[in-house]
Order: sequence, then C-alpha cells, then structure tokens
Amino acid sequence: MAKPIYILLVNPNQAERNLIQRALEAASPAFNITPAISLAEAQICLVKQPIDLLISVPALPDGSTAHILAIPNRPPCIILSASADLAAAAFESGAEAAFYMDPQQQFLKLLPPFIQKTLEQQIKSQKLAEEHLQREQTELEAHQASERFKILFDDLSDPIIIHDLSGKLMEANAAACKHFGYAREELLQMNLQQLIPAEIGSLFMRRTAQLSRVEHMIFDSTHISSTGEHIPVEAHIKATTFNGQNAVIAISRDIRERKASEENSLRSRLVAEALRDTAAALNSTLDFDELLGRILDNLHRVVPFDAANICLLDDQKDQKTVMLVRYTGYEKFGLSETELGQIRIPLNAYHLFKEMAEKNIVGLIPCVEEDPEWVPSPISAWVHSYLGAPLFIKGELAGFINLDSAIPYFYTNEHKETLAFFAHQAATAIENARLYQSLQSDLAERERMQDSMMATQKLADLGTLAAGVAHELNSPLQVITGLCESNLMSIDEHKTIEPERLKKSLNLINRSAWRMCDIIKALSLYSRASNEFLDEENLNSIIYDALLLLEHQFSRWTNILIETDLQENMPFYTCDRNKIIQVIINLITNARDSMSLGGEIILRSRFDAQNHCFTIQVIDEGEGIPPEVIDRIFDPFFTTKPPGKGTGLGLPIVKGIIQAHGGQIDVQSTPQKGTTVTITLPQDKRVVTANDLHYSQGRYDGSNA
Repeated sequence: MAKPIYILLVNPNQAERNLIQRALEAASPAFNITPAISLAEAQICLVKQPIDLLISVPALPDGSTAHILAIPNRPPCIILSASADLAAAAFESGAEAAFYMDPQQQFLKLLPPFIQKTLEQQIKSQKLAEEHLQREQTELEAHQASERFKILFDDLSDPIIIHDLSGKLMEANAAACKHFGYAREELLQMNLQQLIPAEIGSLFMRRTAQLSRVEHMIFDSTHISSTGEHIPVEAHIKATTFNGQNAVIAISRDIRERKASEENSLRSRLVAEALRDTAAALNSTLDFDELLGRILDNLHRVVPFDAANICLLDDQKDQKTVMLVRYTGYEKFGLSETELGQIRIPLNAYHLFKEMAEKNIVGLIPCVEEDPEWVPSPISAWVHSYLGAPLFIKGELAGFINLDSAIPYFYTNEHKETLAFFAHQAATAIENARLYQSLQSDLAERERMQDSMMATQKLADLGTLAAGVAHELNSPLQVITGLCESNLMSIDEHKTIEPERLKKSLNLINRSAWRMCDIIKALSLYSRASNEFLDEENLNSIIYDALLLLEHQFSRWTNILIETDLQENMPFYTCDRNKIIQVIINLITNARDSMSLGGEIILRSRFDAQNHCFTIQVIDEGEGIPPEVIDRIFDPFFTTKPPGKGTGLGLPIVKGIIQAHGGQIDVQSTPQKGTTVTITLPQDKRVVTANDLHYSQGRYDGSNA
C-alpha cells in the first residue's frame, strides 16, 4: 500500500475546492486531503497534524501569497492560480512550485502528476542539499580550527556567509563577496537584512529561530547586490558555532538561469495551449467571413497588440496590391471604417512587404523610428513597433497579418516565432474555407447543369408524347361527335329515340369525355415546370398516369405486352410526382427499345413495412445489357442505341431523380434474357394510408380508364 501523502488544500471557493479535492482523491488513494478556507485555518491545521504538501490559491480572505509562504516551518507549497502572471509571481515569492489553472479545467488531469513530480523534486533537492550541506559543513568544521580553514572557505564556488542570530555577518568567502558586489571588509560591517528585500526580513528572523528545532532548512530566497539587482537564490542554512558563539552558516546558489528556464517553460506551455485552442477554433468553421473574424479574435491570445489587421490580395488588381479585409483596435487611434476600408497597399512600394512576400518570412521592426525602410504615413503615425507575417497558400501569397504597437521595442523575436506558427494555422484555415466556397460554387453549377439536362430530356419526351396524345384524343372525339350527330339527326327527323339507346349513347359520350380529361390532365401535370414540389402521392396512381401517357404508343409497339403487378393499399409516398412519372416513362421506353422481337414488360410495386421502403420494378424480356458496359449505363451521354436513337441522358437523369428522393436504383441484366430495374425509395415519416384507391391487376389494356 502506498505511503499516505498528507495535503493541505487552502481555497475559500468551496465549489473549486471540492472539485480539486475530488480530482486528487480519484487520481490516487495515497492523497489524504485536508481542506481549509483561510490563512488562519491553514496555520491551525499545520500545527495539529503532519502535512507533506501545502496547496493554496494566491488570495485568501486574510492573507496573500507572501503570507502563505511566510507560515513558520511550513511544508513545500504549490500556488494554484487562474492567472499565468500570478503563477509566475509565486515563483519569485519563494513558492516551491506554481500551477496554472486553465478555464477549461484541463488542469484537473495534470495536477495529480504535477504534485507527485513536485514532491519527488523536493525530496531529491532536499536530499542533494542535505548531502551538499553536510559535505561542505563537514569540510568546514574539519578545517575551521586549522590554518587552512580560510583557504578552503574561500575556494568554495558557492557564496557562503556566516552570521549571528541577529543577522550580523561574521564571515564571508570570496564567492559571497563577488555575489553581493562588496569587499569582504564591507560585508562584515553589514547585517543580512541589508542584503535581502525588506518584505522578507521578518521571514528571515522566523527561519533563524526555527533552526533551534530543525537540523537545517532549504528554501528559495532573494539577495540584493550592491547595484540593487535582485538575485534569486536557493539558500541552505544550518545552525553552527563560530568563534565560540551560536551562528548560522548560509550557503547560497544563484538560480537565475533556473528561474528564467521555468518562466520560459511556463510561457511556452501557455503559448502552445493557446495555439492548440486557436487551431481548433479556426478549423471549426468553413464560412470565410466568420473565419476572418475568428483569426483576429484568437490572435491576441498568442501575440499582444494595440491594433491588428488582415490584408488579402486584391483580386481586381494585378495581384501586387493588398487590401484590408478585417481589422480591430484602430478606432481608439481615431481611424474610421471608411478610411480603413479604402486602404490599398502596393507591395513594391514597401520594402518590408516585398521582402516578406518574396522570402516568406515574418517581418519585425522593434522601433520604426530607427528603421530606414519604414514608410511613415498620417494613418500610422502612432505606430512605434511592428510585427507582420505573410499568408501563403500552396506556395502562393494570399495576404498578410499585421500587428501594430504604440510602444517602441515592444515586439521581440519570441513574438516573431509565435506569429509564424499562428500565420501558418490561419493560412491553412483560409485555404480550407476557400476550397469549401469553390466546392459550393461547383455544386451549384452542377445542379444547374443537371436541371438543364432534365429539362432537355423532358422536352424530348414531351415531343414524342404530344403527337401520340393528339392521336389518342381523336378516338374518343370521334365517338362523341358520331353519337351526337346520330341523335341530332333523329331529333331533326322527328324520330323517337328509345330511352335505352339514349342512355347508352350518353354513357359512351360521358366515358369518352372523362377519358379525354384524364389524358389531358396527365399530360398537363407532366409538362409543367417542376420546382421540387413534394406532396403525398400514391405510387400506383403515378404508375397509372405514366401508362396513360404512353398508351397511344401501345398499338405501334409490335408484339409487346404491358403487365402490371401493383400492390394495393400502399401508404402514400412524399415525392415530386412529375419526376417519378419521368423515371417510369424513361424505364418503360428503354425496355421497349430493348425488345426488337417483342415480349412482355412487367411493372411491379411493393411496400416493405419492416424496412419502411417502397420498391418499383420494371422487368423486360429484351436483349439485355452487355457485362462490359453495365457499369457505364449511368454515365452522361453514354448509350448503346444506334446514332440518332438516344441521347445518353435518360438513365443519368433517372439516377439523379431517385438519389434526390433519397433512394437507390439497381440494374440486373442477362444478355438475351432481359433486364430488371429495381428502384428503392425510403418511406417518408409523414405518411397516411390510402384505402380508397384500387388498381386492377393483370394486363394493362386501357380498361382502367
């Protein structure tokens, strides 16, 4: 079983404290958490029970970071902060570690291993310090009584001072004199409190007093040199005797490089997190205008600025001029949207833009007043430091991101490197948005061409149908006119018309007239322009109208018989009636054209209640489709018919209509035996059942009229 780790968690925010406590306890059963809400409560807990690690937020109701770190005989401390600046400041104040709490609460996953690492580093550092102190103390004590003590003392590379319990210096080695910048005689006239910041003077006295209870102490502190420079150090102090009186020996190690490395690491981590979040934000939209706004919204997270803009190549020009398309921050310098919207930047007129465009490099001007290539203007008179990056897409310049600051020497090489990464992400997102716009445009053009193809095929079908319909209307018209003339002649000749004969004549006239109405209505509906009008339709009724429009051609189709096998009482199907009729007419016509020697065409309809789909089949006994071309039958303009007999648009249009309805079309064919075309259409959720529509089964011979 792992050794318990006793942690004191100090946070006045109950919700945040509970969240952190649950995360730590879930991460390791070894974590034993004691909560506290104030500095006073924390001090009581430290007295009552052993604590291995103190975790606190910077601000408490009765104290701050300095008060937390000044708690006597406290354990190692981690400062949790939602501000990167406060976290960095905690290092300078003497905290063993600081941890940044990101708003997305990702820190809850990272905090447990960070605690383990901090404790391990503290144990390791303490062990090394103990060994180091013990070794140097042993050497010092071994030579203190000898004449060689002073030589050895001065030869040690780390600054060493010996002071009494009040802080008055009693001895200092050569490294300490160099460290503080004073001669040895000057140092021995000083008190340690003159060499440390005033705010930690009381902390020094408490630590000195604690040496009576502990063997030695290790902590981070700050020294002040003769020039006023604040030097961060790691101090190792231990009680000793010197010249017969109680004293403290302090060995210090300059940790400026370590602090700088920690600060750089923290900054790098924060920038990396910001770049990661920025990449996710930029790539989550394909809308070009929205993307440009997001680029500026996220730019300040990685590089600070007073004002910034995005320039893109002016497509109306010769691609040597850029124009501002998005900007922010300029209004506080008195620049209006009208002025900014009219800005055009000729690349050849500005050396910096030309160089960035030609070499694909980030441009940095720390102080524009000192740059001979800077071109001043009334609009940019307030700018004193500039940073810019080109946007390249597939090796071609697309524009620039420009950052302006009113502070001279504001931008550094670190900002330059960060902006280079950001500009690459922005260019990738812009490329994706432009590709999406191009794709949308291509899809719109493709849809327009498809509509045009369908209209062309429909006009061709109508031309064929119109002649036959005119002929078909002639038969019922002859019946009507013949019966009317016969009855009128009888009336003119004053002949009596038998009631039974008159009734039969009127029935024939009525049936013929309604037959004409059905034919005209079907042709009218089919010929009207389609606007993707969807309605609840009965598929059998649609099949019937398609047959009605083709009926006039049956007499000319040698040895061809139409057979119907339609399921009754099917639910209604939501569709574009005209387009489904166009599909059926096209498939029946293709079946007819494949049967030069005659045969039977079967039209079948079914509804699959289990899979919620409709099927329509057109089955013929024709010549079939050769296996080598069956995969190409839906290609536009591909046809197996002789020249002048087909356009190659029928089946591509059929497939497009079926796919637009969310359906599928399948073709199975055996050479010299026939072809089966199966259309599967998904049932719409908005359906009703038709119980009052019935279609006779068997041969279609016009009797359904």
